Amino acid sequence: MGMHVDVRLFGEVALMTLLFITVAALGKIVGCSLGAMAGGLTAREALIVGLNMIPRGEVGLLFAQYGLSLGILNQQAYLILIVVSLGSTLITPPLIRMGYTLLSGKRESQTGERA
Repeated sequence: MGMHVDVRLFGEVALMTLLFITVAALGKIVGCSLGAMAGGLTAREALIVGLNMIPRGEVGLLFAQYGLSLGILNQQAYLILIVVSLGSTLITPPLIRMGYTLLSGKRESQTGERA
């Protein structure tokens, strides 16, 4: 799959890619949090559910590859989808950690000890 990515195009699509990652992450957080609250979770619990649902993962990679092979996607759109999929997967763990830290009201020191 990586052999089909033309990284030279990233400069052309970097802003659009960051916008897509932001919208995709916010959409997952808001949508899943609202669904979790409708299911009876507190707002804090629902936020953690929303944060955990951010990754786009392998399904996005499969659809991107399929779209490229059918000629539905051009190289720029393919690159955006690949980077959004990877980017959303990479940003999730730090966001979850920050979410738990913020919601617990505790701050961690540089050594990882709780204050």
